[in-house]
Amino acid sequence: TGEMLGFVMEKMMHEGARDVFFTPIFMKKNRPAYRITVVTDEEHMKRMEELLFINTTTIGFRYRKEKRHVLNREIVDVKLPEGVVKGKKVDFEQESYIYPEYESLKSLSEETRIPLKELYKRFQREV
Repeated sequence: TGEMLGFVMEKMMHEGARDVFFTPIFMKKNRPAYRITVVTDEEHMKRMEELLFINTTTIGFRYRKEKRHVLNREIVDVKLPEGVVKGKKVDFEQESYIYPEYESLKSLSEETRIPLKELYKRFQREV
């Protein structure tokens, strides 16, 4: 059920998954289902396996190792008239980019009652 999927996603994120998402698919005999994709580090694989078997009806899964490239990042404060928002500053070649931290933007939105998308626009103008 949707509740079970939400529950297992929360558990996985809390216990080491970098990301979890669901894709609606059709299985053999045209049966609707959801594919669960879990992105995690190798050290958390065993726990993710346990969570899948304990909390879903799956009886097997596939996995593969992938390489990951990440940009160096630095946390910076961006001052808006409404308050300070944390952002991630990354550099790629000769360019720098600053992206807002979701939780920081969300907190300011809840505090000021300004819609999240409006604060996002204001953040983009400041950087």
